[in-house]
Amino acid sequence: MIELTTKQQAVYDFLVDYIAHYGYSPTYKDIGERFEIIPTSARKHIMALEAKGILSRTEGTARSIVMGNKSFPLAKPEVPVE
Repeated sequence: MIELTTKQQAVYDFLVDYIAHYGYSPTYKDIGERFEIIPTSARKHIMALEAKGILSRTEGTARSIVMGNKSFPLAKPEVPVE
């Protein structure tokens, strides 16, 4: 299992929730506002998650964060909607 820092786990959880709610990924500004950090720091957290293979993104393209496989061990379990 991949080890994450407390902040990386919080950013990961935010990404999962944001994408589930809006259907697209947040901007660095959105992440920064959520965690009260500057967008550059948000980018560094995203780059760290990318380096660990948890997500991917297209450099230079807005809202291009793609989460890893749904079976990834850090992913929140899906709850069926009835």
